[in-house]
Amino acid sequence: MNSNIKLIQTCGACPEQYVIVDIDGNKKGYINLRYGVLTVVYNRKPVYNCQFPDEWKGCFNNPDELAHYLNKIENIIKGIDRHNYYEE
Repeated sequence: MNSNIKLIQTCGACPEQYVIVDIDGNKKGYINLRYGVLTVVYNRKPVYNCQFPDEWKGCFNNPDELAHYLNKIENIIKGIDRHNYYEE
């Protein structure tokens, strides 16, 4: 994971969700999978949204699926931080 942020799972059931915190423990955003939509908000801006075919999907099906999407989200956040997008 990006050394500047950490993902902390706040709920593993439906909806599966995580909080994104910086190295000082400040909340920077969240990840939420609910009603078939994976939403990522970072620095108070939506940065990623994925609609799954199953409109009731509220958690990842397996560790591989989880790793795939969290890696994708990590890369998006790294790009934002690298280019100083969405500075507060």
